[in-house]
Amino acid sequence: MKYHFKTVVVSLILCLGSIICAQGIAHATDSKYLDYSAPLEERIEDALSRMTLEEKVKMVHAQSKFSSAGVPRLGIPELWCTDGPHGIRPEVFWDEWNSAEWTNDSCTAFPALSCLAATWRPELAREYGRAIGEEARYRRKDILLGPGVNMMRTPLNGRSFEYMGEDPFLTSTMVVPYIQGVQSNNVAACVKHFALNNNEDNRYTTNVHVGERALHEIYLKPFKAAVESGAWAIMPAYNLFENRNCCENPRLLKDILKQQWGFDGVAVSDWGGVHNTDAVLEGGLDLEMGTGTDGVSVNMNAYDSYYMANPYLERLRDGRESVDDLNDRVRRILRTIFRTSMAPSNWKGRFTCPEHYATARKIGSEGIVLLKNNGILPLKQDIRKILVVGENAVKMMTVGGGSASLKVQHEVTPLAGLKSALHDVVVDWERGYIGAGSTVFDNVKSQDFEMLAEERTPEQLKTDVLAKAKDADVVIFIGGLNHSLCQDTENSDRKTLQLPYGQDELISAIADINPNLIVVNISGTPVLMPWADKVAAIVQDWYLGSEAGNSLADVLTGKVNPSGKLPFTFPKRIEDLPTNGERRYPGIRRADSDIYDIYYDEDILIGYRWYDYNGLPVLFPFGYGLSYTDFNIDKPVVTRTGIGYNLKMDVSNIGSTSGAETVQVYVSAPKLKGLLREKKKLVGFSKVDLAPGETRSVSVDIPFSSLAYYDEETASERILDGKYVFSVGSSSADLPHKVAVKYDSATDIGGNPCFPGWYADPEGIVYGDTVFVYPTRSLPFKEQTAMDCFSTTDLIHWTKHENIISTEDVKWAWGAMWAPAVLEKDGKYYLFFGANDVHEGEIGGIGVAVSDRPEGPYKDLLGKPLINEIVNGAQPIDQFVFHDADNDEYYMYYGGWKHCNMVRLNKDFTGLIPFEDGTIYKEVTPKDYVEGPFMFKKNGKYYFMWSEGGWTGPDYKVAYAISDSPFGPFNRIGEVLRQNFDMANGAGHHSIMHVPNSEDYYIVYHRRPAGVKTRDHRETCIEKMTFNEEGLINPVEITTEGVEARTIQ
Repeated sequence: MKYHFKTVVVSLILCLGSIICAQGIAHATDSKYLDYSAPLEERIEDALSRMTLEEKVKMVHAQSKFSSAGVPRLGIPELWCTDGPHGIRPEVFWDEWNSAEWTNDSCTAFPALSCLAATWRPELAREYGRAIGEEARYRRKDILLGPGVNMMRTPLNGRSFEYMGEDPFLTSTMVVPYIQGVQSNNVAACVKHFALNNNEDNRYTTNVHVGERALHEIYLKPFKAAVESGAWAIMPAYNLFENRNCCENPRLLKDILKQQWGFDGVAVSDWGGVHNTDAVLEGGLDLEMGTGTDGVSVNMNAYDSYYMANPYLERLRDGRESVDDLNDRVRRILRTIFRTSMAPSNWKGRFTCPEHYATARKIGSEGIVLLKNNGILPLKQDIRKILVVGENAVKMMTVGGGSASLKVQHEVTPLAGLKSALHDVVVDWERGYIGAGSTVFDNVKSQDFEMLAEERTPEQLKTDVLAKAKDADVVIFIGGLNHSLCQDTENSDRKTLQLPYGQDELISAIADINPNLIVVNISGTPVLMPWADKVAAIVQDWYLGSEAGNSLADVLTGKVNPSGKLPFTFPKRIEDLPTNGERRYPGIRRADSDIYDIYYDEDILIGYRWYDYNGLPVLFPFGYGLSYTDFNIDKPVVTRTGIGYNLKMDVSNIGSTSGAETVQVYVSAPKLKGLLREKKKLVGFSKVDLAPGETRSVSVDIPFSSLAYYDEETASERILDGKYVFSVGSSSADLPHKVAVKYDSATDIGGNPCFPGWYADPEGIVYGDTVFVYPTRSLPFKEQTAMDCFSTTDLIHWTKHENIISTEDVKWAWGAMWAPAVLEKDGKYYLFFGANDVHEGEIGGIGVAVSDRPEGPYKDLLGKPLINEIVNGAQPIDQFVFHDADNDEYYMYYGGWKHCNMVRLNKDFTGLIPFEDGTIYKEVTPKDYVEGPFMFKKNGKYYFMWSEGGWTGPDYKVAYAISDSPFGPFNRIGEVLRQNFDMANGAGHHSIMHVPNSEDYYIVYHRRPAGVKTRDHRETCIEKMTFNEEGLINPVEITTEGVEARTIQ
């Protein structure tokens, strides 16, 4: 390893800081903020109460290029940020952008987010986030500066390759699991750039004028989804909105982000985004970073000159600023620290491991989009000679582009990937044109210098290509854009949609000589293709990171069948863009300043909505992508559910190759005079893998909220009554099926099942003013690898929270995740679950996970099952945890295989403790018990309930007993759910919800619809439950109507 003076100084400072921190910890071992098992908010308040005013101010501004101060006296560490979102930036000097030239910080480069969006597979977004979060945690970074979720308002935006396209629904759907994956490693995802940062030219001086409807429906939607999913950090943008810089904008940061959305994380400025002390303090920013000083060459205390440093301290001391506001900022920073470096986790992460490279390769190949194919792809076995043409075939794309630039352990170029995959083929390469050459960025050198050294003239390069192209069986042109100025890069926009360096002319010339020409376009944004009709195939490639060449080779050779879909539109002309015209882009410069006023006159008509509305032909539409096989999508059947509508349709692979198809659902809304309406908008999608000849049923849920528009008069979402048409197909331009529904706000709510999907074993609970239901995904055991939950504030309109826990979070579990049980204790939320369908001698059983939020995500608390062994013949499944408030004891009742045990939990749920008689397990099995125990207490009596019969059969039902003791005896009294075989069968495995301060009880259960014989087709329903004068439970009729709307108090 090389050592530099600054590196040594920094290391000494960190060592001294560690010594001081250790001394602080030694003096504060009784402090609650150091108790990792204490509730988060109590830790925050305890730490805050011990801090001086000066220590608090130190925390709200940078102390180095990528860190802010901790409190050494208290053992509170610094907060370290790192650039993303495609990989972990190399270590830099304390006060510089340049790489410190460490030898152990070369990372895995993952594909750009434009590629991730093109996969249209949220599960891959979660895998991506988890992997990059592991790399950040290994490098001891607390905040990953990503993902970016700005909309592609114009394809000229130089930074669009970092974002997820032109549709807010697609971006929102993909960003949520990415964030959850990152944060599962105790690394904060910092969602950027909030908001309206949709061009790089004049990004510091652009003042955006946008209507309220477009602001909320288009540009804020992905940020809101990120916040609602639990993002821990957000980065305000450089630009201005309503004449205020976004980092100093009280409407964005205070009113919308923190008050309306309830964001409890930290707002971190973009580097250099703060300009004035009074403005930033009024605006609501929490942490100032990168404000134009390097900390050393100016003076040794340059960071104390930040706008939120000494100037803030002076205002606090003389009373011009409120300490309460400062405390709110520090709380948010402490909350971030306690969620990251001081979180109760020993996980250290992983770095440049085989699993991460496999993830990068998989995402890359699945994101590649096949735009045209005359049958030349996949490459045939009889090909013997391939000519690869183009600088991008050998150019490293991981270096350059701004803050997305990386130092990688390796990068497989497209040429290297093809040569590795094509063993019996002669693969030759010609450069063809002179582009950017080798790249150096922030002292990181691209390792392609020798390949890109060139003495030939452009004319000679073209002559050499054409000479070889005549004799090649196939020519693969690999070109497109790169990260040079005015291409796909930070801090500058493209000036044209044409390919640079004369590539269009070269492609046409090659096509004239050899018709077997495959064009691979590497870019993060659309380009014009005047030669599209002349070539045999067109492949949209992306900046794919470390495994770029392998991913591309997998697709071209047929090892992977392409399934990517475009996340944005390829227009035919630059004049057709929705931003065409100076007023819309790049804006009009003010006569008296450098401010550019940019007007979003296109309103909500971004991307495909604009082309649809104006009837403009496009080169390739949004959502488009071909495959090596063919699919058929049948007409959907639509049903109303408790949360909206469910569309079910059969999808068949009618070709001879395994592949994946993405079913896309768009909605057209009723018109209202004076209200701008897009022709259609994306509201749902589902990607399905199919073997040749296979048919699978695909289900897409459309919540009522997807029908809404933002009403500027009421400043709220509104759904118009009337006819809505769902269009279904494989792209925005290929929608053969249409089904209509009529929405009536007076009647179109409620009913059983209460939410769509195959779900069983529901556990319902009231948290505050919200009901949560945690069910089992009703699937084959090996596919039960994750859980969802649903929430409602009125028992009618439900919100789905996906993947709140998965086998990725529980290393000892392979599947069969069943029957969750939940409760809240000391501000933390616990989820108990069964896993692995455990039998004697196997690993599995009952686990426990914890979260700071009822909707998760949940993390495995123990790293092993809480109960693994089989005792008294009871399989360790179907657990329910009962808090007996009278003696503050927590009892768990559990068991399958017709046996029920009772155990006593310790207060942190990490183990079992003996009963007073010294036993650990007590069998409390009632007559006819099979599984699914539940306990609640009413008027001093213990109501014990369970399921009887076979869970796959019609005789499945719920019974109950009443006892004076939680230990029983539990003598069966009768059944609870009254079966109605004309409606459903197998009504059982339930839970009970009691609305606090009322006599209202509800039973949540699953049932199988009448006439259905599929084992796993179970649905979750809810009914009101009542008692007679003696306290016995009145039989409950199962219904399709469900329950009436009500608030939860």
